[in-house]
Amino acid sequence: MRIGLYHGYELIGSGSNEFNRYLAKSLIELGHEVHLICKEDNPAHVFGFENKTHEDLCFLHKLPEEASVKPVYLTDKQRGNNVKAFIDLTDEELFEYIQENQGYLYKILSKYKFDVLLTNHLVCQPYIAIEPCKKTNTPMYIFPHGSAIEYTVKVDDRYKKLALAAIEACNGLIIGNREVRERIINIYPEHKELIEKKTSTVGIGVDTNLFKVVEKKDRRKSIEKIIKKEKLKGKTSSQTEELHRRLEKGELRAVKEYQENYIHKLPDSDIDDHIKSIPWDQKILFFAGALTVGKGLQSLICALPLILKINPDVHLVVVGSGSYREVLEGLVYAISTANKGLLLDLCQNGFDLDRNNLKGCWGCVDFFLKDTKNIAAIFKYGKDLQKRVHFLGRLNHSLLQCVFPCSDLALFPSVVPEAYGLVLSESLSNGVLPLVTYKNGFKDGLDDLVDMLGQDLVEKMKIASDDEHRIVSIITTVR
Repeated sequence: MRIGLYHGYELIGSGSNEFNRYLAKSLIELGHEVHLICKEDNPAHVFGFENKTHEDLCFLHKLPEEASVKPVYLTDKQRGNNVKAFIDLTDEELFEYIQENQGYLYKILSKYKFDVLLTNHLVCQPYIAIEPCKKTNTPMYIFPHGSAIEYTVKVDDRYKKLALAAIEACNGLIIGNREVRERIINIYPEHKELIEKKTSTVGIGVDTNLFKVVEKKDRRKSIEKIIKKEKLKGKTSSQTEELHRRLEKGELRAVKEYQENYIHKLPDSDIDDHIKSIPWDQKILFFAGALTVGKGLQSLICALPLILKINPDVHLVVVGSGSYREVLEGLVYAISTANKGLLLDLCQNGFDLDRNNLKGCWGCVDFFLKDTKNIAAIFKYGKDLQKRVHFLGRLNHSLLQCVFPCSDLALFPSVVPEAYGLVLSESLSNGVLPLVTYKNGFKDGLDDLVDMLGQDLVEKMKIASDDEHRIVSIITTVR
């Protein structure tokens, strides 16, 4: 088959990006000709094809960059002067974006005559594809992802209308779990019958050839594979030190002023020295994902001193990028230096420090800071926290596969709804037990594992970001 995958972004980083990369690679390895319509520069680099036949089946069509703005669902994940949230677009900007991409897509569909086009997200790719698919008689399917639903369709009637038009026009919806199907039905209750009729539920997965188990005795050998000789342009240790100095002076705004100071999509510039210094033979907690407020790392960092009280050999390795990195680094610094004023400032202004539309304090950390005695314990046992939390920057999967399986537990304490929780499958593929917030897409994922892993083990994988006893006791007792 000749298959088109229409995704408006790159193929690394966020869950939807990774999903499309996994899907394209799998389809190509099955012998299908796959055309990626996205913003990726080099699919061969992303996939790492060794088989020439596979490489010959992969075609890239890079989307145009001529529009005046680059629309995204959440502005805390991307960089660039022309980035703008979909909900902040003017009607004129939205029209320009749709027109430009419709014209480009029509040229591709006319030239290649796809057997099927899979469009990602509820907006705007499916809506853009309606007319080009109709004119070229191309079957069009939609695979929804969480970001567009939560941060765009739910909050702006313009996109609610565009998404509905696409649902009505498409040949079918392919949805990864019950959770996302119910979210869409809740938006359009009057169209429940239509949505259910068009929906096929197909569980998501990962490339098990990419992620493999690493024995504890082989961790150092695996880690050494990512050591590079060239100078990277990711975040430097001097930038982190500068941030600490400014926060010590009370400059809370400093956490917002490093957005363009380094290349966020790269590993840190000193990652070689950093990974060598991590005691990989001790208990390693691991997080990989976008560094945004919704991922709940603030909860994990506040819990870490109480975990260290019970197990002083714990380290937390954080892989990922995002505008919230500096906030999280500030939180680690505040705890390490027993700076109560900075700690409370960060917690009270948490959402306001993110590049999204959420406002207010971190309700999810209230239970860690509910009384003076608790704060004293956090400062007492968190005095070495800076030596225990290791930010590495973003690692692509060729590097991530060397680090992920060298951990003991993977932690994903999300405080916003996760659509699919791809990291759950990635953790299991690495042989690393994942602990996740038991709700939404993660809940569906855990429930589906009961038959394979048993209820007792699945229970151990459930955490709650707003339950102090649960998050601390689970992390310190799971072996």
